[in-house]
Amino acid sequence: MKTEKKNLIAAVAASMLLLPSCGGEENEDPDQPVDPKDLLLGEWEIRLIGDDVYTGDYNLDGSRYQIKWVFEEGGSIDQCYNYLYSDPSKTDVIDCEVGSWSFAEADNTITISGLDEDGDSRLVIKSISEDLLEGDLFDLSRDANNELYETSEKVVFAKIN
Repeated sequence: MKTEKKNLIAAVAASMLLLPSCGGEENEDPDQPVDPKDLLLGEWEIRLIGDDVYTGDYNLDGSRYQIKWVFEEGGSIDQCYNYLYSDPSKTDVIDCEVGSWSFAEADNTITISGLDEDGDSRLVIKSISEDLLEGDLFDLSRDANNELYETSEKVVFAKIN
């Protein structure tokens, strides 16, 4: 009986070690580049827009301003402007807009629609990893005469989820 129990434990332990390799993901070639579209999925907090740095730290008044983009599978994107407070007696303010995104692998460009009434935005990815996204954001704005013009700013995102 003891020998059967030892054999059973050994068989269970061996099968547990081997099971993760059956899923396919563990067997992927580590030299194979990761698809940038897969890296995009999740929540990203803006850390830099042009010369404006967003540290994520709380200000002296206990508030924190956060701009967050959430890329979802299937092409949906949320852009959220959050005013967060360290004081529990104050209510956080979260304002989100929903749009869509698509990725063009040929030029590493994300086109974002539906977040701005003036038109689509484009984010040209310079580099992306599991925790950092850097690129140039091209956006449409209006001047004093209500004429459209395109702006371009460097942006840096940190992955938060």
